[in-house]
Amino acid sequence: MFTGEVEIYTDGGCSGNGTPDARAYGSYNIRAIRDGIEVKCTTQVARDYPEHSTNNAAELQALIDALRTLTPGTYTVRTYTDSQVLAGWVAYGYKCKKAHLLPLVLEARRLWAQFPNAEIRCVPREQIVAVLGH
Repeated sequence: MFTGEVEIYTDGGCSGNGTPDARAYGSYNIRAIRDGIEVKCTTQVARDYPEHSTNNAAELQALIDALRTLTPGTYTVRTYTDSQVLAGWVAYGYKCKKAHLLPLVLEARRLWAQFPNAEIRCVPREQIVAVLGH
């Protein structure tokens, strides 16, 4: 079992947000750290989400994709995002009033619950760009 900590940087976006021609995409970076040393780093950059048409859906899907790559456990998982609404929905129980987003919110919460030592931090956009490159 992994005994270190994991950092996730995640972001989603959508050109033409909310329109019929929308193109949603998401990215994440996962770093596994043990004893202060990076032992593994995985980056998925600019994955297309043709089934989504909003930036909030893309933000949620990118986090879901990142969490799905991890094995559930008690190690620390720190997630960094520039989306306050994502953090609120997933980690702080904010109510989602958008029917099309509710299944994504529920899935993100289900995956999040598999990591009792998880935390989420909202960071400036520049910090996300520095890690993900966009």
